[in-house]
Amino acid sequence: TMEVYFPHNRSRIIGLPANADAARGYSGNIVLDEFAFHGDAHRIFAACFPIITRGYSIELISTPNGTAGKFYEIAKAAGLVGQGSRIGPAAVNDGDDNLTSGMETPLSCSAALALDPDSIWSGHRVNIYDAVAEGLPADIALLRSGCDDEETWLQEYCCQFLSDAQN
Repeated sequence: TMEVYFPHNRSRIIGLPANADAARGYSGNIVLDEFAFHGDAHRIFAACFPIITRGYSIELISTPNGTAGKFYEIAKAAGLVGQGSRIGPAAVNDGDDNLTSGMETPLSCSAALALDPDSIWSGHRVNIYDAVAEGLPADIALLRSGCDDEETWLQEYCCQFLSDAQN
């Protein structure tokens, strides 16, 4: 366990080991980072989810990692997967919210989402284009040139859930 304390507002962050036994009995808001890549995600989630019954929140944050696993299931329930959520090279945003065809800049995911109103989850997505538009000082062309293939770019930077058949 690692703990960081912030004296100015008396808050703290506690880092727990990524296993279900460590999470059981913990009280507090939980953030599960890069959850799609955890080897035992179903057990971790099963141990953490009951914490919300005590008034705390749970947030799952991750880069997509295929079309299977607990993170994918929850992302799908939140409306982040499926109709209208995929960014493809045929739909692009020219910077003025006008869709055109081309290969350079995909449509912002956030503009294409239709979230499921019946889900208990609040789905949010920020791809590299959204992040740069919001002020992230990143060179998109440089990042894209560092990706070995289109699938890596789409999953790692465009927040797309790609099936194993696409990889």
